[in-house]
Amino acid sequence: MTVIEVSTTVNVPPSEAYAFVLDFEGHDDYSEHVESVTRRGDGGEGTRFDIELSWWKLSYTFPTQVTGLDEPTRIGWRTPNGLHATGDWRFERVAPGGDEGVAPEDAADGSREAADGGVESERTRVTLRAEYDRSRSRLPSTPPLVSFDDVLGRLKPVVRREARRVFEHAVADLEGERRRVTLDVDVY
Repeated sequence: MTVIEVSTTVNVPPSEAYAFVLDFEGHDDYSEHVESVTRRGDGGEGTRFDIELSWWKLSYTFPTQVTGLDEPTRIGWRTPNGLHATGDWRFERVAPGGDEGVAPEDAADGSREAADGGVESERTRVTLRAEYDRSRSRLPSTPPLVSFDDVLGRLKPVVRREARRVFEHAVADLEGERRRVTLDVDVY
């Protein structure tokens, strides 16, 4: 079993980050490799999102299905086909002051006054976790004379670039301005 976790911190409350991610089909323009996202369902548990991907010589519809909603802390998902992948989006409030050494005081509107007199808004740690069992999965077909391992080798740098691009677009939409995003990526 391979586990991949990608995390970043956004300057919005958990409820706002949760609602943003749950509106999944609204994000198909974040990646040049996502052709479309189609929602099948009301957005609640059991809703399926078909993500049409294209890259290099490959085209694939990647279906995901919502398996659990714990507003505003978690959105569970799985792939309902032969890929044997499961995971979740997690939304954790960052403690006031976080890791930046700020000594905030709570304000009536939920914002916090930082030690330097500025206002610190609520922050949320957003984590996408995916578990994948390659040995049990039916992998998408590859072009003739191209092995799946060759495709994975070509795909890894693309995934890293696209993850940064997608997260930066999402953070800009959430926070209202573009900024460089720090991604923490763990694979185990």
